[in-house]
Amino acid sequence: KSILLLFLLVFVFTTTSAQNIMHINNVQGVINSTVLVPISITNDEEFISFQCDVLLPDGFNYVAGSITLTPRSVDHVVNVTNIENNVIRILSYSLNNTAFLLDSGIVANFNLTTPPAEGDYSIGIDNGIIGNAQSINILDSIVAGEITLGPIGVLENNVLEDKIKCFPNPTKESLIIQIDVDCSQLIKLKVFDL
Repeated sequence: KSILLLFLLVFVFTTTSAQNIMHINNVQGVINSTVLVPISITNDEEFISFQCDVLLPDGFNYVAGSITLTPRSVDHVVNVTNIENNVIRILSYSLNNTAFLLDSGIVANFNLTTPPAEGDYSIGIDNGIIGNAQSINILDSIVAGEITLGPIGVLENNVLEDKIKCFPNPTKESLIIQIDVDCSQLIKLKVFDL
């Protein structure tokens, strides 16, 4: 009896711990601008494709052609289609059935234009598919994200336009922000690590 109980416990534990999760990462941005939105997948099993419908908040619009895959992809392609008002469908696949690399992290990024109102906006995700080489959907769960918009950024202030230089770009460990302006007013900078 104890061996059977141990077997059942191990079986239940291993089958419930398997997780293949797709989610939209939370991001921060500014109003009347653009924001980069990442889609992440955490996977227990290899996968060769994914698809999802992204439910955009009111006032946000997809920037055409902005979808990119991350280095987790090998020979994969990605497409975005507007399927209805404020809903885009993202589809990525490999013609050679090549698996995405790693078992967690961002798989794709895309840009959205932001509305003129500050606040927290829910960005939904629906109809998710994580496909393996046998064309089986191994998705266990999907998680929506949130976009937090703050006031107009310093780059949109006419006094400072074309006066700010950030380097190195892209940055890894440190960032230098140089402001070439002679002004007597207080300037506040908010730097977001996206």
